[in-house]
Amino acid sequence: MLTMFLLRSAFAKAPRIPAIAEAKELTWLGIDLSRAEFYIPETFTEPGRSYAWVGGMSYPMYIPAQERVISSPKDALEAFASGWNELFRSEQLNDLAEFTRKPVKSAVSTLLGPTHSDGSASWFHMESGSAREAHLTPEIVAEMVKGYPSAELAMVIIVDRFSKQENLGCMWPVLYNKDHQVIWTEHMCGQTRGLGLRNYYYGPFKEVLANLEDVRKKQW
Repeated sequence: MLTMFLLRSAFAKAPRIPAIAEAKELTWLGIDLSRAEFYIPETFTEPGRSYAWVGGMSYPMYIPAQERVISSPKDALEAFASGWNELFRSEQLNDLAEFTRKPVKSAVSTLLGPTHSDGSASWFHMESGSAREAHLTPEIVAEMVKGYPSAELAMVIIVDRFSKQENLGCMWPVLYNKDHQVIWTEHMCGQTRGLGLRNYYYGPFKEVLANLEDVRKKQW
């Protein structure tokens, strides 16, 4: 009976994905918007137009808006990429270390950026579209990972679709190893929230990261 109990205890505590459990540290590579699609009112096609980038609330307390001039879709994508990666490094890296239970090294790659698959500026669409209907697949994600830097255990978030109509942003958090093999990924979504374009569309990243704690308990 004692032997059976010990065997059951050992089995229950065994890591579901050994590659994650055995890694000594996690390398955070950043948020990749290169294949993102946005179904939002802003198309960023008016040169010289200024947008409320951060803040912009007068009630119940006054928060002045920080304006940012965005003159093209490419400018917008670069602004979101740099703004969101800066926010993640400053606000979410400690959360990432806490729930993965590993030291996190930030190494945001220069490979992550506005390189849309067809070379066009078609990231932003005024027509309605569903963020929940992923246009990326696990196979596409696996191909994208081959172009990222190598690390013992690395994490990147690949943005899929955002929808203003649904107030939703969906993405693929990805863990991969030094051989560029995807260890784990899943299509996950979160609600948009916050003041200003940068913060409003950053909300889903916070929710997805919070939900990853449940994923870790059940799958990792």
